[in-house]
Amino acid sequence: MLKRSTWIWLALALAIAGGTVVYEAVSSRQEEQQTEAKRIFGFEESQVKSVTIATADRKLTLTRSPEPPAASPSPTTTPEALEGQLKTRWQVEATAIANPQPSPSPQSSPSPQATPSNPPPETLERQPASDAAVAFLLNQLTTGQRDREVTVAAADLGQFGLDNPAATVTLTLQDGKTHTLLVGNASFDDRFLYSRIDPQGEPRDIAIALIPKDLEFAINRPLAEWKAEAPAAESSPSPEASLNPEPSPSPEASPSPSPTASPTPEASPSPATSPSPIAP
Repeated sequence: MLKRSTWIWLALALAIAGGTVVYEAVSSRQEEQQTEAKRIFGFEESQVKSVTIATADRKLTLTRSPEPPAASPSPTTTPEALEGQLKTRWQVEATAIANPQPSPSPQSSPSPQATPSNPPPETLERQPASDAAVAFLLNQLTTGQRDREVTVAAADLGQFGLDNPAATVTLTLQDGKTHTLLVGNASFDDRFLYSRIDPQGEPRDIAIALIPKDLEFAINRPLAEWKAEAPAAESSPSPEASLNPEPSPSPEASPSPSPTASPTPEASPSPATSPSPIAP
């Protein structure tokens, strides 16, 4: 039989082990809660129905389309191209935002050497989007974490570029709820972006969150990178060589007539070399 002291030590060991397990479970749960609280948005990627990105010169709209294309594939569509169409779950379109141009002053005459105005922003008709580009954007919005938050007065928003945000991201969920992210300037160390998450009205004190700088690259992509890659067209087989006309043999080069050498006139004997008369 075990001694009484042995039972006491065994009970203490079990109590310590149980306390350690409970402490680790509570600590892990608290860490998860802190991580969840630091996320930019607390929903999952699958809950997002559409995303709108409005900048100074364009408005980009991404719409989830879980259904495959309604149009029946053409007989010449390759299996690889059809698989690519079925994998495309997002549609993209972009419209240009017309910025009002300042009217010229009546006193200033146009200079003949004036440089031409900037070209209008590029637009994009509704078409399949790049799933990789959309996935990177949603990953940054749903898993990216705030570094910290600061509270500033409403009159100081201009110092952070949030009085006129560089980009406004609006997300619409499957249940109809919307969330907004205002993106301002970069931080002084160029590692974060100043932002407002789901701004509510115009309170006196406004919370500003520092979010990862990678979100800027996910938002400001060129339009060409938002489009899905077009499937490579199959190369048509080259016609058989027998169908090609045989090259006609080149005519033999006729020998060029060699110029006949004109006979050279015989050299007349010079007076100095004429034979002298024989002496008697």
